Amino acid sequence: MTTEINPGEQIRRLLKSWWIIAICMLVCGMAGYVVHTLRPPLYEAKATFNVWLDFNFLKTDREFTEYDEDLSINTVGDSYVMPAVIQHVTDEALKRGWIKAPNEIFLNYRLERKHSGWELRYLSTNPQIAMDMTNYWATAGYQYQMELENSASIPAYVRFSEPTLAVLPSQPVRYGRNNLILAGALIGLVIGILLSGRLSRKEK
Repeated sequence: MTTEINPGEQIRRLLKSWWIIAICMLVCGMAGYVVHTLRPPLYEAKATFNVWLDFNFLKTDREFTEYDEDLSINTVGDSYVMPAVIQHVTDEALKRGWIKAPNEIFLNYRLERKHSGWELRYLSTNPQIAMDMTNYWATAGYQYQMELENSASIPAYVRFSEPTLAVLPSQPVRYGRNNLILAGALIGLVIGILLSGRLSRKEK
């Protein structure tokens, strides 16, 4: 036989144990602030560019499939992360003090395709560095694409745009103080409700 749950009684129990919930929220919220002091917030800058196909310049006797389209677009889009570009950006970033070790660049960047659009993102604890790094990388990638085009290494039917450079990020995307405190308080709320329910059952 199951015990019938009385919502009103449950609410009264929670109100009676409000201090437990409040303490849990306060403690966990403070824990969130401590995490913020230990993990600096991360800022993300984003540059965008486009790669598309102009079929007016496509000359082929065979069927041009969707696979061929994706391969052509991805090959040109991925030129932003070709070894020559990566090395050039890494050398400049080390020179300017944007990074301290070469592997940092691999840990903090992301190149993502969204249909014909591409997004180059870079994370840093310093919003200025995030923007400067992204924009330098985007410019270097575009220059490399231009070199490929001038040397006829890119098919004539594949077109690409000049990148739209990143702006200075104003809000962190990870480990922001307010977000961590709020997350801690919400966790404390859940813990407080569970504790108050457990204590009320023991009192019966």
